[in-house]
Amino acid sequence: DLGTGQLKVLTSCDIISEGTDIPSVTGAILLRPTDSLGLHLQQVGRVLRPCPGKPHAIVNDHVGNTLRHGLPTDPRDWSLEGRPKGQKRQSDAPPVRICPACFSAIPSAANPCPECGHEVEQARRELKVVEGDLQELQAAAIARQRRVQVGQARTREELETIRLERGYSRGWTDHILRARGNRHGGTAFG
Repeated sequence: DLGTGQLKVLTSCDIISEGTDIPSVTGAILLRPTDSLGLHLQQVGRVLRPCPGKPHAIVNDHVGNTLRHGLPTDPRDWSLEGRPKGQKRQSDAPPVRICPACFSAIPSAANPCPECGHEVEQARRELKVVEGDLQELQAAAIARQRRVQVGQARTREELETIRLERGYSRGWTDHILRARGNRHGGTAFG
C-alpha cells in the first residue's frame, strides 16, 4: 500500500531500514541517531531511489545523522581492508551546515545555498585576548580532579553527564552506583 500511494505515512523502527525497495517513497523523517555510516546511508537511501514521476525526495533529519556522516551524495573513500580492531573510526564526512532559509543540509563551504540560493552572511570572529600565566598540568592533579568530580556527583543524571562528557561506556554509571552501594539506581544517593 505504501508503494501505491494508498498508505501516506508509515512509522518504522529498524524494520524498513535495510532490504526495503519502494522507489516511490518521497520522504523520510530520521528520528534514530546512529554512529554507523552504512546504516545511515541505507536509511536515507530508502527515499533517494529514482522513480518515474518523482522529481526529488525530502529527508528531515531530526537527530544529526547528516551532520555526523555528511550528505549521502558526498564522495567517500571506500576500502575492503577495514580498520584494525579497536581503532576508532575517523569521519571522512565533510563539514555540513543547515541553511537558515530552507533548512537543507548543505556543505559548509557552499554559499549561496545550492537548494534555495540563499546567501549566508559570514559571521566575523573577534579574537578575545585573555591575560594569564601558563601552568604545567600534572597528570596526578588532573586524575585527582577527575575523581573529585565523580565523587561530588550526587545524582544518576550528574553521573550520566560526566559519562557523556568523557566518552565512557554505557555501563560506567551503573558501575559507579554499584560501587557506592546503590544497586537500585535511584536518583539521589549518599
